[in-house]
Amino acid sequence: MQKVSAIPEGSNLRQSQDFKAIQDAWADALFDKAVATQDTAEKRSALDRIASSPSVDPARRKRAADEIEAMQRPAVNVADLPSDDITIEQKAVEAARPTPAPTPVAATPAVTPHAPAPKPPAPKPVTAAPKPTPAPKPDKGGALVRKNPFDDE
Repeated sequence: MQKVSAIPEGSNLRQSQDFKAIQDAWADALFDKAVATQDTAEKRSALDRIASSPSVDPARRKRAADEIEAMQRPAVNVADLPSDDITIEQKAVEAARPTPAPTPVAATPAVTPHAPAPKPPAPKPVTAAPKPTPAPKPDKGGALVRKNPFDDE
């Protein structure tokens, strides 16, 4: 890994399959080391080296970053979780407990199906006076010239 990391960033050798295989093997070895150790600082250090190495493939870097994030989240204490385990004695005690009398509820009127509402009386026809028609204006006897509708007469 030390020899491979000495290869310059712009070199075409970094694109070769051998370089990628060495990087993948190095990252996998660090993952195995992180899984095997109980020391959280050592585990975080190994995962951080993978996550911060630009030459390691993105999937392995994401996996390392996700594992680091999982280490930082607080663990759930199983003892703090509520349990549904009720002993047989507790069930017997609950069964023997008298149930409170139901509280009276105000009587509600019986719901009857709605009868069709009576139809309102038909409106009376409105007898409107016919509109007066304007008297026709006398023709001034013109030729082919039309009358301007905007002229006031």
